[in-house]
Amino acid sequence: MTPPADGPAPFDLAHELLTPLHTILTAADLVLSGDAGPISGQAAGLVGEIASAARRLEAGSRRLGDHGGHLAAAAQDGGEGVVE
Repeated sequence: MTPPADGPAPFDLAHELLTPLHTILTAADLVLSGDAGPISGQAAGLVGEIASAARRLEAGSRRLGDHGGHLAAAAQDGGEGVVE
């Protein structure tokens, strides 16, 4: 899929970010839970930081997707809708 000349829509960008983030979060959770085998405390701290950063990025991506949905709705209303 080729994005439009002005770039991908916020909703599409958010979706593209969320897919790999879910993989990162699932892997981090498996490592932290011990299901992937034992890890050192130092490694657990680092994986915890990775998971925390991924969760922040996930939240931002969801907000971006929500904002993109508002933009799409406003465009369908002829641009007269309120965009937050």
